[in-house]
Amino acid sequence: MNLEERMETMSWDLRDVVKIFAKRLWVIPVVMAVCLAAGVLALCFLTPLYESSVKILIAGTPKIDSPFYERAPLSRDVSPAMTHAEIAASQDFLRDVARALGLDKRQDEDFYSAPKRYVLRVFDQSLRVYEAAEDFTRQRLLGLSPKPRKPKDQLMKTVETLAKRVHVEAVDRTDVMRVSVLDFDPETAAAIANALAQRFSIFVLRQEASELSLKYGSQHPLSLQLEDDLNRIGSIKPGVPVKTGYTGSGHVKLFQHAYAPASAKKPKKKAILIGSLVGGLLGGLFLMFFLEHIDPTFRNAQELRRSLSVPLLGAVPRRALRPRSALALGYDAPEPNLEAFMPLATQIQSLCANLGVKTLYYAPAEPTRSNIYLGQALAWCLSRLGQGEDEANNGSRGVLLVEPGRDAGFFLGKRFDIPEDKKTLGDFLTGDAALYQSIVPVNDKLSVATMGFQNGRRKPSEFKMSRYKDFLESASGSFDMVMVRGAYPMGHALYLNSLCDSTVVVVNEQRTRRKALKSMLESLSLNGRSVLGVIVNDQKRPLPGFLYNAV
Repeated sequence: MNLEERMETMSWDLRDVVKIFAKRLWVIPVVMAVCLAAGVLALCFLTPLYESSVKILIAGTPKIDSPFYERAPLSRDVSPAMTHAEIAASQDFLRDVARALGLDKRQDEDFYSAPKRYVLRVFDQSLRVYEAAEDFTRQRLLGLSPKPRKPKDQLMKTVETLAKRVHVEAVDRTDVMRVSVLDFDPETAAAIANALAQRFSIFVLRQEASELSLKYGSQHPLSLQLEDDLNRIGSIKPGVPVKTGYTGSGHVKLFQHAYAPASAKKPKKKAILIGSLVGGLLGGLFLMFFLEHIDPTFRNAQELRRSLSVPLLGAVPRRALRPRSALALGYDAPEPNLEAFMPLATQIQSLCANLGVKTLYYAPAEPTRSNIYLGQALAWCLSRLGQGEDEANNGSRGVLLVEPGRDAGFFLGKRFDIPEDKKTLGDFLTGDAALYQSIVPVNDKLSVATMGFQNGRRKPSEFKMSRYKDFLESASGSFDMVMVRGAYPMGHALYLNSLCDSTVVVVNEQRTRRKALKSMLESLSLNGRSVLGVIVNDQKRPLPGFLYNAV
C-alpha cells in the first residue's frame, strides 16, 4: 500500500465522525460518571481548610541606627517587608506558637471525614502488623535484635506541618507584610495568625530595646517605653488579637487582625465537580476516538472496498432483517423489507448467469443470526426472480436453500410447522434417507434442506461429509440455483466451498476483523473457487435512528 492509499484509509470524513459519535456515544457519559464519582470520592477524603491572615506595616522609623535595621541598596529591589517576612516564617517562631497554643497535643484526625479516618486506621493497623512481622522475622528466624525505631517527636511534626500551612509574604510595592494561615479549624487558624504576629512584634521590639540599652542605657526614656510596650504585648494571651495601639512606638505596626473565616478556602467543591465533568467530557472524547482508532474491525463499506481486491456487491442496514420477516418465506406477499433485497439478488443472479454458477456458497464471516436471516432473504428473492416460464415448464423447481446449521433448521421447522420427525439433510448424510426425502418444499419456487428440524438432533461426527458431493450434484440438476450457507467449524466450510462453483462472502460492519476476513479469503481461494463478491451486513446508520428516520 503506497502513501496515498494509506492516507486515504486513515482519513475520516464528517460522516465517519458522526457515525463514531452514534456508535460510541455511551463512552462519554460513562467516563463523565466515573470522573464525577472520583471527584465526589475525593471530596469525601479532602478535609476543609480555613484561611485567616493578619497584616503588619513595616513603615516606622527605627529608634536607633543599627545594622539590623539597615535597608538594603535600592538596586537590589528588596524591601524591609521581604526581610521581615523571612524572619517571621522561621521555625523558631512556629515552635513558640505551637507550644503556646498546644497544637502538638491536638489530634488532626478529629477533623477528618469518616471514610478518611477508616482508611488511615486500616493503614496504621497494617503498618503495625508489618512491623510486628518484621521484628518476628529478625528475632526468631534471623537471630537478630529488633529494628530500632525512633519515637515520633510530635512537636517537630506539628512544626513541619505548620510550616506548610503558614505563608508569609510582602505585598508588592508596599511595606506591608501579610501572614496567612491554613488550618482545619477556623478559630485555630485565626489564633495561629494572631499568635504569630504577636511573637514577631515582641521579637522586633526586643531587638530595638536591646540596641537602645547598649547605646543609651536601660534607663533611657526610649528604652523604658519599649520595655513597657513589651510587657503590655506579652501580657496578652497567645491567639488573642493584639490591638493596634499595643505595638507602641516600634517601627512594626499591626493594623489588621485575624478573624475566624466563615467558609473554607480549600477544597473548592464547585471547581472540583466542574473540573471532573469537563475532564470526563474531554477524556470521553479521547477514549471514544482512541477505541475507534484501535478497532480491528471494518468501519464501513468504503474501507472494505479499499482493503480487499474483491468487488462489493452491496450493504444491508442494521436491523433491516427481523426474525419474523426473514422467516416469512412461505408467504405469497411477504413483508416489504424483503422486497428491498431484490436489487442485490438481481445483481447476484446476473453474475451467476454470466459465470455459469449453479451452486453458490454463502459464507458469513460471523456466525450471527442476522447473517442467517440475510441468507434466507436472499434465497427468497432469488426464488422470486425465477428463470422464466419456459424453464418452469421444463421442470425447474426454483431455488434450493441448504442450511448446514442445526439452529437455522430448527427455526425453519418452527416457522412452517414442519414435523420434527421429517426426513432431513442430516438423515441423508447419515444414510438414513433418500435425496428427495431430505428436501422440504416451502412453496412452488423455494425449497430447503437442513440438518434437522429438531435442535441438537445430530452430532457433526455422525455425518458422512463425502455424501455432500452427491447431494449437491443431484440438486444442481434439479434446481435453478442451489445456495449453500456456510457451516462451522471452518473445516466443514472449506469442504463445502470446494463443492460449490463460487462464493459470496458476508461481513458484519464494525464486527468482522480485518485479519480474520483476509485469512478467510485466503483459505477460500486455496480451494480454487472464485469469490463472487462481498456483502456488508449490519451497516450502521450515519445518524441516530430518530434523526435518520426524520431525514
